[in-house]
Amino acid sequence: MIKKNDMLTAIATKCEEAGLKITKKDLDTVLKAQSDFLLETIAANEEVKIGDVVKIGGKHRDARKGRNPATNTEITIPAREGVPYAKFTKVAKE
Repeated sequence: MIKKNDMLTAIATKCEEAGLKITKKDLDTVLKAQSDFLLETIAANEEVKIGDVVKIGGKHRDARKGRNPATNTEITIPAREGVPYAKFTKVAKE
């Protein structure tokens, strides 16, 4: 797994190669803002496409029946908003 600091270094290097001077501290701020935005998007049951890689969003899940595995009794699982999902694009799958 790539550590956050390594990711920030790699992104800063790519930006520098493209002629942009961005510090790792600024990139960290941007990533935090992006994370907040994605969480808000998921909670609002909306979808956002990130580049040509992935679509991330949230959706409504209806109430349904389930079983408690410990007691084997039937339970009702309540409806829920903002159930997260991610769909990789065709480009990312190839």
